[in-house]
Amino acid sequence: MTLSYNGFGADDFATLDTVSAHDPDRLTIVHAGIIYAGQREPTVLLAALAKLDASVRARIRVVFFHDEESAVASGAAHFGVADCIELRQPVPRREILKLEREADVLLLCRWNDPAEDSIIPGKVFEYIGARRPILTIGSDTGEAADIVRAGPFGVVMTHPDDIARQLVEWLAQKDAHAGRLPDLPEGPTHAYLRETQFQQVDAAIAEILR
Repeated sequence: MTLSYNGFGADDFATLDTVSAHDPDRLTIVHAGIIYAGQREPTVLLAALAKLDASVRARIRVVFFHDEESAVASGAAHFGVADCIELRQPVPRREILKLEREADVLLLCRWNDPAEDSIIPGKVFEYIGARRPILTIGSDTGEAADIVRAGPFGVVMTHPDDIARQLVEWLAQKDAHAGRLPDLPEGPTHAYLRETQFQQVDAAIAEILR
């Protein structure tokens, strides 16, 4: 069997190699996908933020471009962390790609259910192309989690305490690197280029024809 992922396009971030941090003073986490209330939502991250001292939390901002049934807003209010949550209207993909590059961390929300294990959101590959650390929450099993871990393209966490410690660590790294977390290495991302993935299909077809 030949498996070819959708991957990301080589041109997606071609003009975005050099960008400045979205905010050099605050750890900026961007969620560029769709929130599914009761399934793919950031409850565990909101709980983690609530565990941080107010002075630390003030240095963290999480930006969302979708909030189905106000799941994010109501959750942030419940945990008392609305001060570091920013809800925005959807923007064109070109702008999202730039924001992903400017962000410190990219958030991937997953559903803690076995039905999620075989689902790989397209955003996983876009995030890989952006070369910013990925924070995967909600479930630590399944193909999407395995891809993030194997890269390594980020971390997979399901407990608020672990996430809170990781946020503090990222803040320290950001401070140590002039206000911007370093890009992830480019080499490992090449395996998920769309053209790399499709080469496997070409090779399989050629073998069949032979």
